[in-house]
Amino acid sequence: MQLFRFFRKHKPAVPPPSYPQLTEVVSVTSELDEALTQINSSLRCVPEEVVMQLATPIAIVSYGNRFVQVYIEAGKNTYLHEFWHNGVYVAQGYFDVLAPVAQAINYWLKADIDVDDLIHEYPFITPYDNSDEAAAVKEVEKRWSAYCSDGQVPELQAFLRLAAEDEVVSKLSPYTSLYTLCFSRCTEYPFDNICMPFVIPKAYENYAHPLDKRKVAPMGAQPDEGEVFVVTINRYQYVGEGNAATALQLVKSLLPPGIRPIRRKYDDL
Repeated sequence: MQLFRFFRKHKPAVPPPSYPQLTEVVSVTSELDEALTQINSSLRCVPEEVVMQLATPIAIVSYGNRFVQVYIEAGKNTYLHEFWHNGVYVAQGYFDVLAPVAQAINYWLKADIDVDDLIHEYPFITPYDNSDEAAAVKEVEKRWSAYCSDGQVPELQAFLRLAAEDEVVSKLSPYTSLYTLCFSRCTEYPFDNICMPFVIPKAYENYAHPLDKRKVAPMGAQPDEGEVFVVTINRYQYVGEGNAATALQLVKSLLPPGIRPIRRKYDDL
């Protein structure tokens, strides 16, 4: 489901230090739906059975490139709500009843407003300082642009250009090592690539580390199979291969669930 690939990949550019536990996600989802109905909003929460698959149980309302997450702290009656735009966490609020929360959600998702408008209309909402996350997003955009425009690693160009247009993969930070395209969840070294896929031009699949499959043409020889890319997980484990489009689908299928949005440092958890 495209929506949840977006959440898992861009799950909050950097979420709050720790997420409270939602004691009854089904109850919150139904209550929020009822609150939205009461204000004659056409918005509804993402189906409960889908939300329950996420690592953090939350109620989610989405529209276009924006969404709002709502959850309740265990043992308390305060609803926490987070406002997102293009995968960036921009505002948050706390309230003990859902009616004003539903109004704020409807305003954020359906009206053509910015964060300042939202905060002015609903004073219980405050901006989230995402300056580091915004800087990380810009750095990622620059890296994809550089890889695609200046001919770096020409053997990977077909895949790079396709991946740079993908709304999920393009949010990860790309870097290369020994003819291999790697993905990181942070922009600064040390990179966060644990359990992440890697993409290698077929002619170089055994260049750094032999894979557990039959050998290919000697290193340095021009590939004779067209633009074929090998996809691995954790660098050494062979998964599959194909053209750029096939390799991209393999990469997306291997992304860990609940993947965080891009951040600057490995320890920005």
